[in-house]
Amino acid sequence: MFKSVVTKALFVLIIFAGQSSRAASLLQSLPNFNSEPLMSSGESIALGRGCLMLPSSDLSLPCNAAFLADSDVRQFQVHVFGDQGIQHVGKLYDLVRREDHVGFVEEIINDGRPTLGRAWANLWYQGEFWAVNVTPLKTDNAIKKINSAYPEVAAHVREQFEAAIGTGLHFAEDPRLRVGAWARYQNSKYYRGEFAVLDAVADPEMLEFDQSHAVLLEPSVIYELEPEWHTQFVAVLTGATLYYSGERAGRPETRGDLGLNFQPPVTDLKMTFGVQMGVLGDEIWARRIRLSSLVETDWFNFAMGLGLGEIGLHVSTAIDSLVVGVGFQMVDFESEEQWGQRAAHNVTFDLGLRF
Repeated sequence: MFKSVVTKALFVLIIFAGQSSRAASLLQSLPNFNSEPLMSSGESIALGRGCLMLPSSDLSLPCNAAFLADSDVRQFQVHVFGDQGIQHVGKLYDLVRREDHVGFVEEIINDGRPTLGRAWANLWYQGEFWAVNVTPLKTDNAIKKINSAYPEVAAHVREQFEAAIGTGLHFAEDPRLRVGAWARYQNSKYYRGEFAVLDAVADPEMLEFDQSHAVLLEPSVIYELEPEWHTQFVAVLTGATLYYSGERAGRPETRGDLGLNFQPPVTDLKMTFGVQMGVLGDEIWARRIRLSSLVETDWFNFAMGLGLGEIGLHVSTAIDSLVVGVGFQMVDFESEEQWGQRAAHNVTFDLGLRF
């Protein structure tokens, strides 16, 4: 199923692609999948980059490897994730497969909604202070359309294999200090650009997808400032490239984040709240601050991420070995020129088996 979805996304854009003069402004309004930290579940998707400030629940992996130093979870999990955003790409592909160029253009013109779609299958093992995550197949797509009279589309579509290993350690000299790092290998096939739909229909041989290989190192530091509320200072560097081969558009972006998290001394619940601020990277300042929270109970876990133009919610639970999660995500594709809706709304779902 996942392979067919990837193929659909790729062929839609391969057949109908070309360049446009508004690429810079449109592309900046799209999510950049190249700058994301390690995402292993719907919980991390809902939190966004705010997941770097929080330890994960026992049903997910931490985006920040330094939190592995405090984890007491020992598990192997097989996991799948998806959302309804991939359906729109499938509809466009069906029109292409039938060579219905008029229907394809009408679909673009009549539907001004931006699209954000993700699907992947992954498996991970979490040990005493380390973890391994392998994602054999992951697809991400973000599509935005403007100008109903002469429709143009900006898109970022990516098919990726990823393998990651991480560790988190305490320092004997100072038990309040934790350090960690994820090492990630990525093999990606992607397109990130813009095309005019009518021009592309006239010349469907205008684009080839690029291939890239990357090795990333993502170190992090956590320092406990206050024990009663477990207040922690967090610093993370993501996307630091040790090796890269491919076009510039696919190169992972190095980003730095600082923040705090704390746990109110509540006996019945484990609640963790975080504040994250991006201090390094190509992101507008108004969108660099995010709030995040994670509530863990005996019955379920609830995660929430909030930032300017971003809202994520996720609930997960485990029934014996079965892990089930459902969530909601809203991402604003704001740009100077606006047509139709400006935000993508998705219901997400994930399913896993843990041992």
